[in-house]
Amino acid sequence: MTITLSAREIKLRDLSEKFNLNKSENPNFFTEWHQPLPELTDRDRELLNEIHTDYNHLFEDVLLESAVKMLIISPLLRMAGMYRAPFYFNTEKSVEITSQDGEITVRGRIDALVFTPEFWVLAIEAKNTEYSLAIGIPQLLTYMLDAPHENRKRPVFGWVTNGRDFQFVKLKLAEKKSSRSEYALSNSFCIDNDHDLDHVLQILKKLAALSG
Repeated sequence: MTITLSAREIKLRDLSEKFNLNKSENPNFFTEWHQPLPELTDRDRELLNEIHTDYNHLFEDVLLESAVKMLIISPLLRMAGMYRAPFYFNTEKSVEITSQDGEITVRGRIDALVFTPEFWVLAIEAKNTEYSLAIGIPQLLTYMLDAPHENRKRPVFGWVTNGRDFQFVKLKLAEKKSSRSEYALSNSFCIDNDHDLDHVLQILKKLAALSG
C-alpha cells in the first residue's frame, strides 16, 4: 500500500532511505556559490539598498510567504535576469515523486521555478520569516528530485529563503535507478549581515550566466 505525504511532511531521512539521496561531502561538488562571482553594478547596489530598506520597515511583523516572494524573491530574480530570455518562470507547479519501492508518494507545489524549455534552472521555496530554513530544505529537495529525467546530466539548483535568511542547494540527479542522487548546501546568508544580500544576488547572476 502506498502512503501519500505532503512535501511539507518529508524529512531528509525519508529522502535518503526511500529516494536514494545522499549529501555530498566533496568540497568541490558545489563550487558555484564560491568565487569567482560576477561584479555588481552601482545600479545593483542601489536596488539592493532599496530591498534592505523595505525589509527593515516591515520585518517587525511576520512576513508571510506571499510577502517574501513580492518583497525579496521577485526583485532579486529580475536583477539576476531570470525573467528574460532564455528563461521562463512558473509558480505553484505541481510535483509528485514516488519512492523506488513504491511505498511513499510525495506531492507538493513549487513556490517558483525558473526554467528553459530544456531543463530546470532554479527551484525556489519561500517560507514565512518566523521559520528556519532547515524546514524548507527537505521540501525543496523533494521538488528538485522531480526535475525532467532527460536532462539528468545537468545539475539542478535550488534556493530557499524566509526573507531574512538565504541558502542555495545543488542537486546532481542519479542517471540510473541503481545510483544515488547527491546534493550539497551553500553557506547560509542573512540580510542583516553586511554584503550578504550582495552575495545572494551574485550567486543568482552566476547561475543565470551558467544556464543562459
